[in-house]
Amino acid sequence: MALTAAQLSALKAAIQADPYAAPLAASGSVGAVAQYLNGTPTSTAPTLLWRKEVTGAELFHALYAPDVLTLTAPQLAVLQLAGLAGTVDFSNPNIQAGLGRLFGPQSTTAANIAALAVRAATRFEAIFATAQGQASVTPVYGQQVDAPTIQQAMGS
Repeated sequence: MALTAAQLSALKAAIQADPYAAPLAASGSVGAVAQYLNGTPTSTAPTLLWRKEVTGAELFHALYAPDVLTLTAPQLAVLQLAGLAGTVDFSNPNIQAGLGRLFGPQSTTAANIAALAVRAATRFEAIFATAQGQASVTPVYGQQVDAPTIQQAMGS
């Protein structure tokens, strides 16, 4: 995995600040550090990331019929386009705002879509997460860190 010098520095600082990862790194167990960072926190609330690959089928299953029946023709067209797109990238603020406006904030469908649009970040993804509204984005979305990258970061 190729990280920039600044990202390697941030990774090193995060490892050194983590009470579980720091001793592993200090003992040279870089594989164990990578495995730990590629996991999702279970004892603390994870950082939420906007999902980049919500499928049309997932959107369809999030719909609540009484909410859909209140949509105007232009709103239905937007919803159809989102479903036909193949995947919807909720890290895009325009997508968040556009789909968010289709249904009232108190609607069942809005709540379903809000839950569908995010996922828990791995510890590695969370290191580089930047808040964007109700969730975050990260330049390492969906990537896993490997032992050589941990070794490189610790040597930087």
